Amino acid sequence: MAPPGSRARLALNPSMGGGKPGGSGIGVETPDVLGEHKRLSSIGGIDLDPEPMHTPGAPLLFMLRDPDGNHIAVVEEPPTPA
Repeated sequence: MAPPGSRARLALNPSMGGGKPGGSGIGVETPDVLGEHKRLSSIGGIDLDPEPMHTPGAPLLFMLRDPDGNHIAVVEEPPTPA
């Protein structure tokens, strides 16, 4: 769901933790995945993937996890249509 004219979107999904706390997921988009990974890595103490990954058919992304077991995907923004 997204407010009209907004770039913010929200998808509601069932918990991945089988009813236990944590295990949820959220995704955020950024135009600079590499820069964001470098920034978070320099902070230290954050459970994040060692490097961003790019798989065929998917945007550049990396995952981080909070202390409750929730997953956050940091994903490259899609290109703006011309």
